[in-house]
Order: sequence, then structure tokens, then C-alpha cells
Amino acid sequence: MAQSHAIGQGDVYLLDYRIAPEAAYPDALHEAVAAYKAILDSGVPADRIVLVGDSAGGNLATVLALYARNHQLPMPGILVLYSPWEDAGHLPTHDTNVKKDLVLGENNPAMLKAVTHNQDYFRTADLKDPYVSPVYADLKGLPPTLIIGGNSELFVDDMALYAQHAQDAGNTVEMHLFSNMSHDWPFIFPELPDAKDAYTLLASFAEKYMD
Repeated sequence: MAQSHAIGQGDVYLLDYRIAPEAAYPDALHEAVAAYKAILDSGVPADRIVLVGDSAGGNLATVLALYARNHQLPMPGILVLYSPWEDAGHLPTHDTNVKKDLVLGENNPAMLKAVTHNQDYFRTADLKDPYVSPVYADLKGLPPTLIIGGNSELFVDDMALYAQHAQDAGNTVEMHLFSNMSHDWPFIFPELPDAKDAYTLLASFAEKYMD
């Protein structure tokens, strides 16, 4: 709701997609596509849609945008990604930040295992499939993208690599890594002043690219 307020009281659609271990790739993508089509069919203009995802949901938001482009669906106005998991393989900060990331790191062994060993949602997938790891995708033609994360989290390399590839493809990308912040910090620690700063960034980005 804070995100909705930040961009002017927009309607919120929250996707209740199936998750692991009952579901496996590509179940969540199929459900996200169905939901996106339903929103478009309801009369919502695509260019007024802010497509948002955090963590694994950031991956899902990214691949939904890729699917929309690849299947000639209207593109959302902007893409907003919080701490997105953009490479389901193994990148250096998945190791180097394992002590710093208080949310996904070594003090949360269950989540750390899910991220580093891929035994859950991506358990049978090719980790270089662009719909699994968007860093391997052709990123041309995606909407302006805002990435917000922390410089202490496992997914620093995911965010940086994705941002660089998206910029190289000609897309507009802004990435903001907040100092000493762990994974998904704006949602887990909404009382911090930095979280308000994150929503200010969202408001500014939406105003810049959707008006």
C-alpha cells in the first residue's frame, strides 16, 4: 500500500501464485501471464501499469515483462524491482555477502539453501534459460526499470549484472544500492528512514517515465 500511495493511490493487484515445493518452474510464470492478461482485458491501459516484484518476485516481474515483449503483449509503463534474483546460478556476492546479508545469508540457512542449491522452484530448470535467469535474456525493448537493493545482500551481482545488460540493450535503468542494507530491506524494515527514501525514489521514477 505504501507503494500505491507513493505513486498517487493507484489500484493494487497482488498475485497469489503457487510456490515451491508444490509448484515448480514455469507454473508461476504461467499464472503471472494469466493475471497480466486479465488486467489488460479489464481495460487497464498497459502504459499505466507499474509492474513490481521483490526477491524471487523480482525475477518473476522481469520474466513477465520478457514474456510480454516476446508474445506481442502491450508493455507495462515501468518495471520496479526490489532485490531481484536475476541469476539462478551462482555469482560471487552469493558467497562474499553471506555473512553480511541478515535476511538471506548464513543466519537463515533454509533460505540460503533455497537460493544457492535451487532444489525448490527451479529444481528441474535450465539455469541459463532466459525465463529462469534473465541476465541471459535479450533485454531489448523492456520498459524503464528501477532497481532498489542493499549493498550487503547476496544479490548485489544479480542486480548489477542485470542493470548493465539492460543498459547495454538500450533500456533506461536506474539502480540504487543502499549502504549496509540486507535483502528486501524496504519491506522487512519499513520503519527505517531509508525505506521512505526508497518510496520517494519510486514516486520520482514513476513521475518521470509515466506522465
